[in-house]
Amino acid sequence: MKRRLQQNPRSFFGADMGSALALIRELNRGKVRNNIVQLIRDIHEVTQIGKRSGYPKGVKLPLQPNAKEPFKRIDAELSRLRLTPSLYFPTRNGWMRGWDLQRAYAGADHIPEDWQQLAVIVDLAALGLLAKVRACSRCKRWFFGKREDHQFCSTNCRVSHDRRSIAGKVKRAAYMRRYRNSLKRRDDENKRVVRANQGKRR
Repeated sequence: MKRRLQQNPRSFFGADMGSALALIRELNRGKVRNNIVQLIRDIHEVTQIGKRSGYPKGVKLPLQPNAKEPFKRIDAELSRLRLTPSLYFPTRNGWMRGWDLQRAYAGADHIPEDWQQLAVIVDLAALGLLAKVRACSRCKRWFFGKREDHQFCSTNCRVSHDRRSIAGKVKRAAYMRRYRNSLKRRDDENKRVVRANQGKRR
């Protein structure tokens, strides 16, 4: 089992954007167990609760009523992952550190098969990248949302959702009214020009 060197102070396993994209590929190929998908959803839920409440400091957020259950599920899922901290070698800027999975599970019956996914999810959450790993509101495929308000994996899904939603239908109806009015104004203007030209010929 390879040891992972930690470069980013908030990253335990060296996860980065590439790790997020790899996780998305695995999610879309169905190579991720339901418990991992639920973990991602729970972390997203607590992130939104924290955002709405202004990110309370310390342990206040887990004590909020609507955050207790997702926090329990997150703790239960991550408790399956056992790691031993390791110092690898010194550098000018301090020691290279990381986490050793093998030593933590020495003598254990088995190592969780999805430990790498769990580790990557922890890293991505700490780096603020997990919030960008989202399920499309239309087709449910996972994608990387570059902006906070991105809800769809593609333009096709966004347009399709807009046309089927009540808000989208209202928006489309308003657009069509404006479009028909603009056509009517253009036709009226054309008729006026034609009449003016006919008057000049006489």
